[in-house]
Amino acid sequence: MHQSAAGIRNRYREYFELIDRLVGEIIGVAGTSSRVFIISDHGFGPLYKQFYINKWLHQRGLLTPEGYTNLSKVQRSIHNFILRVDRFNLRRLIFPATARQRLKPRAGIDWSRTQACMASESSAGIFINLEGRDLQGIVRGQEAYHVLCEYLIRELLQVRDPETAEPIFSRVSKATELWWGDKVARLPDLLVEFRDGGYEANESLQFPYLFDRKQARSGGHALKGVFVASGPNMVKGSQIEGHNLMDVAPTILHLFGLPVPKEMDGRVMEEIFEERRKVQLTETVVGKRKTRRDQQTYSLEEQKEIEERLRGLGYLG
Repeated sequence: MHQSAAGIRNRYREYFELIDRLVGEIIGVAGTSSRVFIISDHGFGPLYKQFYINKWLHQRGLLTPEGYTNLSKVQRSIHNFILRVDRFNLRRLIFPATARQRLKPRAGIDWSRTQACMASESSAGIFINLEGRDLQGIVRGQEAYHVLCEYLIRELLQVRDPETAEPIFSRVSKATELWWGDKVARLPDLLVEFRDGGYEANESLQFPYLFDRKQARSGGHALKGVFVASGPNMVKGSQIEGHNLMDVAPTILHLFGLPVPKEMDGRVMEEIFEERRKVQLTETVVGKRKTRRDQQTYSLEEQKEIEERLRGLGYLG
């Protein structure tokens, strides 16, 4: 738990006790013969610091903001010193609030002189401004694209916390190394993974330095999710490792005695069952069937409302 939340620790406990009671009531209605799965696609943890990736890209000449004035190395050195010694965050009283406001994702960028940028903090990734793919792409050809990706991976892994001198990233991956399918092109070209330590990426270009202590939120999403299974034929008191969200669907199909399509991503988590049976596989021909949902359209007002809700949940910048 974040240090700032210590004063409301009991309220957190009360909240989780309430959730526990509600889950118990659901199980009571479903009956003791039911299987219960509690699943989250991500975990949660404390946030202490922000790293301004677009600022970092700008310092390396890979991103050019519109109407931006460069800051001197002396100013950056002073800030890094303050970050190390200012344990009470007194600099918040010195720097004006306007210097800490965020820009909207991708706003204020000169795309004719920008090779890479981070679109939003929720994307946790860097987009390459590729010619022929992006509207104002300037990175020409696949060779230049791969050279730039390798450069960014190498340099990001060298970024260190100014207080601890420890690397802040544990991994920087190409999207094609993690995902596959016909929608990969919509993902950021590079995805960053922070080391444990409460970091968050920020796309803002207005804050004058690379690092800042997190103030807006004390917590955020963590990489590791949650999976809990209980009920008849479920192994009790054990922990499983090495699985991901894609394993849930085939596991539930198997639980209901249904065959698992061979082309389905993920695998059955057989180790959660006390008595195991052979996984049945099947060939599936997937065809696109037009439904009313496919034909459904939203008005501009409805689209705006949906975007605002997603923005409030942190999925849009």
